[in-house]
Amino acid sequence: MISSHSQPRMDAQPPAAGVSCLELHDVGVKVGKFQLHPVSFSMRTSEVTAIVGPNGSGKSTLLKLVSGTLRPTSGWARWNGVDIHRMRHRERARQIAVVAQESSLHFPMTVLEYCLLARHPFLDGLQLASHEDLTIVRRSLEMTEASVFERRWMNELSGGERQRVILARALAQTPGLLLLDEPTLNLDVAFQMGLLELVERLAREHGMAVLMVTHELNLAAEFADHILLLNAGVPLAVGPPAEVLTEERLRKVFDSDLLVDLNPISGAARVTLLRGKRSEINE
Repeated sequence: MISSHSQPRMDAQPPAAGVSCLELHDVGVKVGKFQLHPVSFSMRTSEVTAIVGPNGSGKSTLLKLVSGTLRPTSGWARWNGVDIHRMRHRERARQIAVVAQESSLHFPMTVLEYCLLARHPFLDGLQLASHEDLTIVRRSLEMTEASVFERRWMNELSGGERQRVILARALAQTPGLLLLDEPTLNLDVAFQMGLLELVERLAREHGMAVLMVTHELNLAAEFADHILLLNAGVPLAVGPPAEVLTEERLRKVFDSDLLVDLNPISGAARVTLLRGKRSEINE
């Protein structure tokens, strides 16, 4: 389970909770043969929004559009009223952090060195990381229980260990918007829950907006304030989990027989996959 004690200091005063910060209006793009049809939604500070859908539905593509690494062919995306795709790379890096599924390394480095790179957007020219930068990085490592890996080489880590370090690096950017692409990949069940509890707490306490892609419908229902459901590049629904994750809608999207009820402990929507497809059950 992730420690809830040390938390990295935010470089600026967090915005008031509930203030609109991320806005997407008819954002779409065509990449090769795939087309992401126009998507519109907004997020407020202190909120967690999950993007869900089958493989190939455009979840990661949408996240790349929001991060600014992919330009839309229609519509616009704004962060605090500023067009994300007109922001300088350095300015985006100070405000938006991304935890990708894969993070390539071009040369060997330790975990501490890797996480210190997150402070680069805050440094001028050849300025070296300060003691304060080092403190922020180490607190981020503590939060994800990755401090024990500090001196290890990144290529020595397991998939789960690496994911924890990548999240720590993102937190070390002290972002206002945190983008997560399958953050629970390669993690055991206990750490999945602990990681998302941490993310949820950061959003609430620091006024951070969190947009995450996940295949885990139940984790999305448990931790997200809103869910965006995509299918084959088409946005089908966006809203509170209980309104989006309906049996009828999910059966069509996943072509499977599903049961949707409420978790008896948390009251969140709960999705259970039943054995066999509907066509097989109805025969």
